[in-house]
Amino acid sequence: MKKKGADRNWKQEIARDTVALGGLAFYILVIARALIAPYYNFVAQLLVALVLFFILSLFIKCDDHIARGLILAAFTILFYNVRIFTIFAVAIFALMVASSLYIERNSIKIIKGIILGTISVFVGYYLAPTVINLFNIIW
Repeated sequence: MKKKGADRNWKQEIARDTVALGGLAFYILVIARALIAPYYNFVAQLLVALVLFFILSLFIKCDDHIARGLILAAFTILFYNVRIFTIFAVAIFALMVASSLYIERNSIKIIKGIILGTISVFVGYYLAPTVINLFNIIW
C-alpha cells in the first residue's frame, strides 16, 4: 500500500525545489553568510535590490521567486567573478525559469519577475556604495 502523497510526480517536486532557490529564506541565508565574512558591499547590494524589488512588487505583480533568484544569481556572479561559477549560476537560473514554466506558473508573471529582478540588480549595484557611505557617516 502506498503512503499518502507517495504517488506525486517526482519531476514536479524537483521543479518546486529548484524554484525555491528564489525563496526569501534562501535569500536571507545568503545575506547571513555574507555578514559573517563580512562582505558589506555584497550585503548592501542584496538589501538595496530586495527593498527596491519589494516596493516595485507592490505595484507590479510578478513571480517573486524568479525575481529574487535573478538578483541572487547576478550579485553572486559579480561577487565571485569566476567563469565556471558564472556558467553554473546562469544554468541554475535558467533551470529556475524552466521549472517555473514546468509547474505551470504564469508566464507573464515570470517575464515580469525577470524585468523587475533586472531593474533591482542595476539599482542595487549602483546605489549600494551610497548606502554604505551613508551608514559610515551615521556610525
